[in-house]
Amino acid sequence: MRKALGLSLVALAAMAATPAAAQADNFPSRTIRWVVPYAPGGPADFIARLVAQKLSERLGQTVIIDNKAGAAGDIGANDVIRAPADGYTMLYVNPFLITNPLSMKASKDLLGSLKPVILMTSVPMVLIRNPKFPATTFTEVLDAIKKKPGEVTCGSSGAMPMVGCRLLESVAGAEINSVIYRGQAPVVTATMSGEINLAFDMSNTVTPYLEAKQVLPIATTAAKREAARPDIPAIAESVDGVELIVWQGAMVAKDTPDAIVQKLNTEINAVLAIPEIRERVVKLGLTVDGGTPDAFATLIAKDKVRLTDLFKKAKIEPQ
Repeated sequence: MRKALGLSLVALAAMAATPAAAQADNFPSRTIRWVVPYAPGGPADFIARLVAQKLSERLGQTVIIDNKAGAAGDIGANDVIRAPADGYTMLYVNPFLITNPLSMKASKDLLGSLKPVILMTSVPMVLIRNPKFPATTFTEVLDAIKKKPGEVTCGSSGAMPMVGCRLLESVAGAEINSVIYRGQAPVVTATMSGEINLAFDMSNTVTPYLEAKQVLPIATTAAKREAARPDIPAIAESVDGVELIVWQGAMVAKDTPDAIVQKLNTEINAVLAIPEIRERVVKLGLTVDGGTPDAFATLIAKDKVRLTDLFKKAKIEPQ
C-alpha cells in the first residue's frame, strides 16, 4: 500500500510538472511583442531591434518591437505587467525601474511585478552642451547654475539622463530648468539647436555628434575617464562617488514560468554571442554583458541600494 501511494505521488508530481515543461518546449508558437518604453530612433530602440532580428531567426517566430513612450518608461512597463505572464510580452528595461519611484511622485515601484530575463549591455553617460553655451567644465556648469537659478536648461528622456539633470541641480544647490522629451534623439537635437543648454546622453549614441562637434562634451558619468575618451573628465573627479551606468536588459511579467524565462535567456545570450552582433554593439561603445536571470536580479538589487543611497546623499526628492 505504501509503495503504491509512493508511486502515485511520483506520478502526480510528474503530471504537475508536465504542463510547464511542455509549455516551454512549445514556446514560442506565435509572435513575441517586445515593448520598448521610448520613442523610435533612440538607443533603446536600436539595441532592441538589433537583438530582435536575430532572436526572431533563432526562435522561428517574429519578435516585434512595440514603442510605448511616456512617463519616463512607466507606461511601457505597466503595459507588460498587465499582459499575460506567458513570455509573449517582454519589456526592454534600464534603471528607470529604480529611479522613477525615487524621482517622480506619480511613479510606483514596479520591480516586484516583473521578472528578470537577461542583462544585455551597459554604458556610461556623457554630459553634453550646446557649442554656444559658455561653461566648458563641470565646475563652470555648476557656477552657471548658481549664478542664474532656473535659467540653465537640462534636457532628458528616460531614467538615468533625468537623474543626471537632477544631480546637477542637487550638487549646484540651485534650481535648473529640467526639460523632459519623449525620446533621447529629440534631446540631442534640442541640444544641437540651442533649444536647451545641457543634456545627458549615452556615451555610445552621442559619439557621432561629438565627432562632428555638433555638441561638445563636459564630463562622463563613469567612475573614471574612459579609455576610448581619455580627454573627457569624469564627474567623479569633481564630486566623489558619482557613477551612473546605464544597463539595458529584458524582463517579463513576474508570474512567467521559469522554464520560459530560461529559454528566452538562453536564446538572447546566444544572440549576444554572435560575432556580428558583438562587433556592432562594441563599435557603438557599449559593453556586451549577457548572463543568467539570477545575475541580472542581483545587479538590479545592488543598483537599487546604491541609487537610493545616492538620491539621499544628493537630497533629491520626488517631484
